[in-house]
Amino acid sequence: MALEQMTDCDALCFPVYFPIVNKVRDCVRRVRARRPELPIIVGGPQAALFTDTVLDLGDYAVTCEGDEVLPQLLATLGSGGDPRGCRASPSAGAARSSPRPRRRPRHPATIPDLGLIDGSPPSRAASAPGT
Repeated sequence: MALEQMTDCDALCFPVYFPIVNKVRDCVRRVRARRPELPIIVGGPQAALFTDTVLDLGDYAVTCEGDEVLPQLLATLGSGGDPRGCRASPSAGAARSSPRPRRRPRHPATIPDLGLIDGSPPSRAASAPGT
């Protein structure tokens, strides 16, 4: 994905797992050079299991199920609210993590739109009639 496309958003999220930590770090560096004010949120297995290794990657680290935390965090950031209520908060340029434990959602309320990924076929949800 081109950097211009990646930075044309209100917040940028990265799922992080060990083999791609350095690639994410490089990508974050390029994004910060272009849009330093863009909130960057990291999550995934690396954030959940080895939180300290991802705190330099973004403004927020979601260390539990993102299905509940991420929509709440994005809504709070969009309204200018205090993200500490989402169990994630900024701290002087260093990411803070969401405390554990947090209950897992019963059923995820969101379905990923893989059609947003370059080279992927459009998702069924995005191409379904009436949507």
